Amino acid sequence: EGCVSTVGNAAGELLLGLARRKLQSPRDVSQASIADLLQRAANAFQTAAVCQNSDAEDKATAWYNIACAAGLAGRAEPTAKALQMCFGLIKSPKGRLKWMAEAAKDSDLNSVRLDAQVQEALKAPRGGY
Repeated sequence: EGCVSTVGNAAGELLLGLARRKLQSPRDVSQASIADLLQRAANAFQTAAVCQNSDAEDKATAWYNIACAAGLAGRAEPTAKALQMCFGLIKSPKGRLKWMAEAAKDSDLNSVRLDAQVQEALKAPRGGY
């Protein structure tokens, strides 16, 4: 089952990368095909995120990428929830802050970054971690 996590993350990365390229392409690209790619990427990452034998880092990576797919789709609530899941899996306070800093500047989250739920997910609790 550890293999499923690796395959889920790899398949998700391929699909997410393809969606990113289509979003940047000035050619006539259907929004439905981009939405389909983002959903398929999120599904692949979901497989990795819930895999019993994957480690916390693999699960956190999967949740982070689910947030990216949701962000690219303009879906703030799933983005915020996925970020919370991701950050919750990172046990090191320094590591968690590093992931949060990365998310704060990730262009995949631009369309939802100002949403209150996403802002809350990106905030470190008072007193830090």
